[in-house]
Amino acid sequence: VETEATHIHMLKVITDLFMSCLYNLQKESLLTEIDTEKLFGNIQDVHSANLTFWQDHICRMLDHSRMTRQPLDPTILAEGFFKFEEIMDPYTRYCLEQSNCQQYCKENDR
Repeated sequence: VETEATHIHMLKVITDLFMSCLYNLQKESLLTEIDTEKLFGNIQDVHSANLTFWQDHICRMLDHSRMTRQPLDPTILAEGFFKFEEIMDPYTRYCLEQSNCQQYCKENDR
């Protein structure tokens, strides 16, 4: 649970800090040659997928544990794991494009 929360936080940092910074620079006509899609891929979709899994499934398990004062019950996550492929579908595109994004970053490193 803690690892997932950390992962979601890191994705949020990427989307809110790095992407926003680049967008703001581009509004000021700086780094306009950088294609954000090529640089970041679909990282926002990946963040959304993780957030959905957290809100719809992990939170239910945490809430149940808090209400009952019992240890975490992973069986509460069953529905989430049945839907895991659907929820986490953005990772397929992300993983397929990741090497291209890294290459794009290297090519545009100054």
